[in-house]
Order: sequence, then C-alpha cells, then structure tokens
Amino acid sequence: MPRRRLRPLLALALLLPAAACGQEDQRPIPPSVSEAFAELPFPPDPSYVGRSGGEDALTISMRSGQPYEVVLDYYRTVLGTGAWRIRSDARDGADGRVIYAEHDGRPLWVRLRPEGTAWTLVDMTGAVARKVTDSLQAHTDSAPKPDSAAADSAR
Repeated sequence: MPRRRLRPLLALALLLPAAACGQEDQRPIPPSVSEAFAELPFPPDPSYVGRSGGEDALTISMRSGQPYEVVLDYYRTVLGTGAWRIRSDARDGADGRVIYAEHDGRPLWVRLRPEGTAWTLVDMTGAVARKVTDSLQAHTDSAPKPDSAAADSAR
C-alpha cells in the first residue's frame, strides 16, 4: 500500500482513541437501597449474588439455600402482613413466580426461580416512585369524571 494511503489511516487510528477518552460514561446511576426499597425482606438462608439497576430502579439478586416452595411461602407470608399489600402473584415462565407488593405505596417486585431442588434465586426490585396511599385507589381517582351534561341527557 502506498505511503499516502497509510497516513490517513494512521491519523484515524491515533485520533479515535483520543476522542473516546473525552467521553464520560453515560450509564445512569441506580438509586440507593433506601431510595428504592421501603423495606428489603431478605429470603431465608440468603447469599448475595449481585445488584443492577437504572436511574429509577434497583434490583438486588440473592440465592436462598431453601427450596423454592419454602421461599415462595415465606414471601407470601411476609408480603401479606403489616404494612405490605400483595397486589399481584403471577407465574413467571414454567417454574418461577413474580410477586408485586406495596409497602405504604412503595413498590416491590420479587421474582423467584428454583435452582435445582435445594436452592432458589430471588430478584428483588424496588423503584423510586411518588408515594401513593393505595395504587388501586390512585387509579380510580385519576379516571376522568363523567361530563355532567352527558349525564343529565341520559336521564
């Protein structure tokens, strides 16, 4: 290859890394545990796996040394008492479960998956959200009000 063709390639090869160094990492910073969770109900016999998240949500992943059914019963009990309210308890794939609960209006998603017969994977996701006294009530409060003229004409 002639030298003239190599010079632009060499210049490009030297400038690209320098241009990339000036860019800051733009990944969002996840909220703290206290910002994302009202309470963090650890599973029985827990071990920490990891954490991930975005700007408004944080997921804490754990492994329980207890069988899936034991951990599922534990979360149904814990999230069904006190300030907790279970809003949804749904299947997740063939073997797992996702429980959505609220603690004084703050959300928590708990995803459970069996890992063999003796272990359970648990992902707990909390979100930074405005506090709602009751999410079901908030939905009905935000529904549009019927037009009074339309209501009068229907009589």
